[in-house]
Amino acid sequence: MLRGAHMTMGIYCYIDRKDNKIIYIGKDSSIDTHKRHNDHFYPSNYNGQKINQVLQNNPDRYIYQVLVWDVATQDRLNALEIQYIRHLNPKFNFTEGGEGVLGWRHSEEAKQKMRQPRPSIQGENHPFYNKHHTKETKEKLSEIGKALWKDPNSIFNSQEYRKKLSENNGRYWSGKKRTEKCKKKISQTLSQKYNKTGFFRVSQEYNKRYKKGFRWAYSYYQDNQQKKISAMNLKTLKNKVLEKQLEWRILDKEKSQKSLKEDKI
Repeated sequence: MLRGAHMTMGIYCYIDRKDNKIIYIGKDSSIDTHKRHNDHFYPSNYNGQKINQVLQNNPDRYIYQVLVWDVATQDRLNALEIQYIRHLNPKFNFTEGGEGVLGWRHSEEAKQKMRQPRPSIQGENHPFYNKHHTKETKEKLSEIGKALWKDPNSIFNSQEYRKKLSENNGRYWSGKKRTEKCKKKISQTLSQKYNKTGFFRVSQEYNKRYKKGFRWAYSYYQDNQQKKISAMNLKTLKNKVLEKQLEWRILDKEKSQKSLKEDKI
């Protein structure tokens, strides 16, 4: 069954803050609204499922995290859930996943509970309000993602999945443009991640013609066009950048000190 236009299916998990282990994997037919995440925290619903009792009794201990976004079909969603459960072996998944409890008929008592108004857990009432993932948790999520992408048997390595992901991204960005604020944030993030000189937007351009074998270059955007300022030493480059009233700052003290030493070769 293909997902409807109003549905955004995906896979999510809960992580234990104490040891950074994933304790539950689930699927959500409306991952953009975190429907299942909200369901887990409504005391009046699904109390027969162990994970709900765990989350409701320890609202600050477990972290909710989306693992896969915008899955195209129900079959693919089921397959992903099964694969994640097998690979990560979470503590509170008592089935292999997939179809799970689809087709289950609730008792009249359960239906009456579900008909009751649900307390709001939006904004300040949400257990994760104004909180952030720890560095350890981010590293753990990164390790999980890398392991799944490296696994040759992972669904993520299939040509079908990669093609579908590319198509979904294309549809999402069709006719859209990033704001200048967004572009600047992306530029800063990439600069911090890949910058080797320690200075914001500064890189080395190598050429045998140059006396030291390289020169320093400062890249920036103006009127949606990439521009560059170059100089043979960092002091001159800094002066040129400041003359144009552009930002000059150190991203990494250790790398910047190394660059200054290279500058005196």
